[in-house]
Amino acid sequence: MIITEMKLHSAITGGISTLVKIRIVNTGTGTLARGNYHYTISGRNGRHMKVGYINNWPRNSKTPLALLQRVINDAYPKGAK
Repeated sequence: MIITEMKLHSAITGGISTLVKIRIVNTGTGTLARGNYHYTISGRNGRHMKVGYINNWPRNSKTPLALLQRVINDAYPKGAK
């Protein structure tokens, strides 16, 4: 499982708050070379804003950061509002 959080560190109050949390979980299907993943993107209130799947991902030839980028592009495609 990969968990990425975006946090706001307030210069005014000194408080720290989570703006968004992205969870990427291997579904346990696929092959050694290609995997399938389920993702959830949650807002500051913990409610799911986006959910989806990335299937047939080349897990050995791409970095985890590339998978995160793919998740963001899938959830928020260019031109979508």
